[in-house]
Amino acid sequence: MKYTTVNVQQLTNRKGKPWQARAKYKDVYGKWKEVSKMLPEAKGKKEAMRIAKEWLDQLNAEADLMPNAGKAKTVDEIYKEYLLHQVSTGEIERSTYSNTLYSYSKYIKPYLGDYVFATVDKTVLSGWLTKLYQAGYSQNTIHTTYARLKKVYNYYYNNGELLKDPFKGVKMPKKGEAKVTHLNNEQMDNVLSAVYLDFEPQDPMYVGILLAFYAGLRRGEICGLRWNDIDFYRHTITIRSAVGVSNGISGDYTKNPKNKSSNRTFPMLPQLEEALKQRKVLLNPLDSWYVIGEQE
Repeated sequence: MKYTTVNVQQLTNRKGKPWQARAKYKDVYGKWKEVSKMLPEAKGKKEAMRIAKEWLDQLNAEADLMPNAGKAKTVDEIYKEYLLHQVSTGEIERSTYSNTLYSYSKYIKPYLGDYVFATVDKTVLSGWLTKLYQAGYSQNTIHTTYARLKKVYNYYYNNGELLKDPFKGVKMPKKGEAKVTHLNNEQMDNVLSAVYLDFEPQDPMYVGILLAFYAGLRRGEICGLRWNDIDFYRHTITIRSAVGVSNGISGDYTKNPKNKSSNRTFPMLPQLEEALKQRKVLLNPLDSWYVIGEQE
């Protein structure tokens, strides 16, 4: 897909009389289509045209990165190309890429992977959903998998690379109720007994499990925790970063916490603080070292 021309016009019927750019392109079926963009910063036609041409260059640069659905590529080829496009443009993180690819390999590829992407229709999708139900997968798993595949088809349909949306008329699976699970008192005692019995304070697993148990930290947050995140004077822990796991794309990496509320400071329980102090005395680490590691 290539954006060929761009024009500008002033919308005199709107407040402030803003300028608007319109770019044309042909979809894979040879039909002309158009996209538009408001240019509120433009002060005149000359400036509007300059900004519009920059926008046209940006559109074509993004189009060059776009995977092409084609008419002969399989679901397997297109799905993987789409995920690579998302991670290469920063739409998803590498850890999300790995998790989504794993889900695809288990719930979509065995059933639809060999189909030609553009030929999948309502009947094929309904049969796929039936097979997932028959395999005993949960409502939440089927709902999430359905939504992921639908997103891929929506992408190509909205970009003019598919004549029809095969998901139109297919009933979306219901999402199951969230289940809250937690350890009872006896199970909590068993966990702690196993930690104290099987690990020594110098073992990374010792502190790692206690951070999950007493502070409720996620795996990535535990791996990303550094000694300068721990304040023994104020008896607090601050979560500033996490370690993401990426299988197949340059390995593990440091990232921001899962969301804004995940960036937080909270008090340490005495049992956890004592374990952290013991480990720090044993390692004598630099402040920049990871807590469950042995070096920076």
